[in-house]
Amino acid sequence: MIYFSIIYRGAMIIDDTLREGLQSPGISFTIEEKLELAKKISAAGVKEAIVSHPSAHYSEIEVTRRIVEGKYFDRVLGLGRAVPSDLDTAAIAGGGIGTYIPFEPTAAEKALDAVRYAVNKYGRGKSFIEVSITNVTAYSLDGLIKMAKKLMDIGVDRIQLADSLGNASPSFVARAVQDVKKSINIPVAVHFHNDAGAAVLNSITAVKQGADYVDTTIFGIGERNGIADLAVVCAILRMEGYKVEINMDALREAYDYLSKLIVEKAGIQHFRDNFPIFGSHVSTQTAGTHASYSEVFKENNYSLNVYVGKSIIKRVMRESGIDVSDEEAAELARRVKDLAVKTGRTIKVEQVLDMLNEVRRSA
Repeated sequence: MIYFSIIYRGAMIIDDTLREGLQSPGISFTIEEKLELAKKISAAGVKEAIVSHPSAHYSEIEVTRRIVEGKYFDRVLGLGRAVPSDLDTAAIAGGGIGTYIPFEPTAAEKALDAVRYAVNKYGRGKSFIEVSITNVTAYSLDGLIKMAKKLMDIGVDRIQLADSLGNASPSFVARAVQDVKKSINIPVAVHFHNDAGAAVLNSITAVKQGADYVDTTIFGIGERNGIADLAVVCAILRMEGYKVEINMDALREAYDYLSKLIVEKAGIQHFRDNFPIFGSHVSTQTAGTHASYSEVFKENNYSLNVYVGKSIIKRVMRESGIDVSDEEAAELARRVKDLAVKTGRTIKVEQVLDMLNEVRRSA
């Protein structure tokens, strides 16, 4: 067996395949597929995973509960928007709570109120709470430090710096991580998107500047063309003298399993389409939470699965020349989610149109 033998010199690996990876265009998982992936990732020695968005669908709650009960990881997080209902649902699911400051910094104050709510109700030693500062390149370095300090003062357990648009340069990352680490005394995680192909480079740069945790996925899959690849980050950290306790033989089994799922669901072209800069996935959106911030996320193609929201449904229908009400959009989103989880496949526009016809006939 091949091992990257290790006690960490500076960074812990977080796997986000079950949540971020589910935002990869053309990808949908059944409950059992997510659980099998969790088992294989756990067997490789990964200690922490972000596994779900519990408020999105009942299946995400079930997956979280079963992973927590199975003790696959030392720490399990479910992600939710910074609104009390999402945070309550994440807590009910049984794992730690991950949330985020919205993608537009001007919307931060309302989110901070929700973070205070979560810390007061679930934090301070009860549940682990991580808060992501998303779209970090929209902040000045001074603004980023101020936000990090606010979160530390509220009492969160860890902050995450997220390059949501994949446009952070390595020099920006180095300055941002270094300055934030000097300014707070809680752990810092990083999450870099790969639109420009810099996710791994930025992750390694962040670790060298003191980042404590790095978000990764198998094959780097995720929203648009994904984030940093788990195996590659581990390999480079080892080259740099960091210790990462990963059983590479077991990790290969997780990669083999996921590659078969990807080819079955999206075809071999998924890997070509996931290429930075020119791949079609760079302009494809999955997360309903992103669609709500159309001034930030400009993608004009959509992948429909359990993370779909009313905003994406309305856009897809509008492109077909159909306006739907809020009630119809909510019902269509519910049906898309149910079918995507049941079949483990993304839902085509033609299927949504059929659903709409059924909804209107039954009205």
